[in-house]
Amino acid sequence: MILVYIFNYNKYVDLLKKLLYNKNMINKIKIFNNKSKGFIIMIILILLYFLPIILSIFNHNRKYNIFIISIINIFFGWTIIGWIIALILSNIKKG
Repeated sequence: MILVYIFNYNKYVDLLKKLLYNKNMINKIKIFNNKSKGFIIMIILILLYFLPIILSIFNHNRKYNIFIISIINIFFGWTIIGWIIALILSNIKKG
């Protein structure tokens, strides 16, 4: 019984070694390669940058508020302070 277990264990270890040392097999197993990871991260960052505009639309702000928030975010959002101001303005509800 113990010999059978050791034999099977060696078989799995050999299979694992083949998988680890065979780069083609590893690339087939991976779901995302480096290009798709970068693309997904870029999409997330773009959505995060335009988050104040998206929030102002979903908070049903007045149209001129959405326009002002969009201008602040697009032109001053890269300064982080402008992005925070646009985020604060986008959370003000219509009143």
